[in-house]
Amino acid sequence: LWIVWLGDAGAYYVGRLIGKRKLHVKISPNKTIEGAIGGLTSSLIGGCFAKLVFLPIFSWREIFVLSFLSGLFGQLGDLTESMFKRSAGVKDSSQLIPAHGGLFDKLDGVAFAAPVFYYYLILVKGYVTPGSF
Repeated sequence: LWIVWLGDAGAYYVGRLIGKRKLHVKISPNKTIEGAIGGLTSSLIGGCFAKLVFLPIFSWREIFVLSFLSGLFGQLGDLTESMFKRSAGVKDSSQLIPAHGGLFDKLDGVAFAAPVFYYYLILVKGYVTPGSF
């Protein structure tokens, strides 16, 4: 959650501050390439913080890879949700969290990044889930 949400915030603020080149106008007209890079950078910073505070079992290399992939897939989830909203002709997915695009806007990136993290734990780290043996 920390990595994806910090990446989302970083993309927003960097995009608003220095964003010039549009990422994909038809899907999300306000997203910029600079914002996407800022989001990935923020995800990496969030991953470093997470390692220091509550993920000491991962190496720095693993944190870099997981943070990058989580940030990348988080942005993909955000773009996918924007595409759904655009095709439905709505700006926000709900009014539950005003000025934040709705509840699903807080979870869209997590929905894409969480499976990446999960399968990294299973396939790379060799962790076994209950009932899988």
